[in-house]
Amino acid sequence: IFAPFLVLAGGSISSGAAQFASDDACDPALTSPVAYGCTATSDELSVEYPALGEMECGAALTISQSSAVPFVKGRTADPARLYALLLVDATAAPPGVPFSPHPVLHFGAVNIPGGDLIGGISLDDSSLKIFSAYRGPSPPPPSFVPGIENQLFQYEYMLAEQTDGGGPVDVPAIESNSNFDYGAFLADNTSGEVVSTYFGSGYCVTPTIGSPCMTVSTPQDFDLVSYVEGGTWYSHQQRPQPFQPAELLYCVSADY
Repeated sequence: IFAPFLVLAGGSISSGAAQFASDDACDPALTSPVAYGCTATSDELSVEYPALGEMECGAALTISQSSAVPFVKGRTADPARLYALLLVDATAAPPGVPFSPHPVLHFGAVNIPGGDLIGGISLDDSSLKIFSAYRGPSPPPPSFVPGIENQLFQYEYMLAEQTDGGGPVDVPAIESNSNFDYGAFLADNTSGEVVSTYFGSGYCVTPTIGSPCMTVSTPQDFDLVSYVEGGTWYSHQQRPQPFQPAELLYCVSADY
């Protein structure tokens, strides 16, 4: 027995816009710099957050939106090579500040096969050689750092082929994510161009109007019983069952 799937006459189904965010409320004077930024090769690195679709380089994401573990692709990766991938908040400390935790490492992995990057990887995949697990933006609260509610932080993905012709490297052992010298790491473990993309986030980033869900509208006073009765319904899709294997699912119908 199956329930009919209905697209009602007079109704409509339309896809909503992805719910990204706006950084209009952020103070440009407090916006953090980026190390590489958007370049001609940024499109080669695809980052997709759940319910948002693919992130554009330089996009704004709320702290909540970017807390989910993303899915990453390296579109032009060499299947025969291994790669290192970082996510770094490279915020520079304001002049006169005695201590800053930046740059802060938010993700780090090495020895990623190029073939896996082409197909795409989730950054929590247990097969990855991760030396720093994914951690979304987590700036200190405004009560601790006054004015931080107006600051836009930049989080930059950096992908590069490893040294020695893309061969394996030792998995780093780091004591802290703070003051991570990404420049030294890349110089010691990778060679060639760094492909980068980034997003901005912070307390001043707000979600834009829109929803990743589909908007459905239906006719008023629709009589479902009258619509269903008096006809034969054919299966659109079925799941095989022990009593009805896939080879018996041809021309399955039901009368109501």
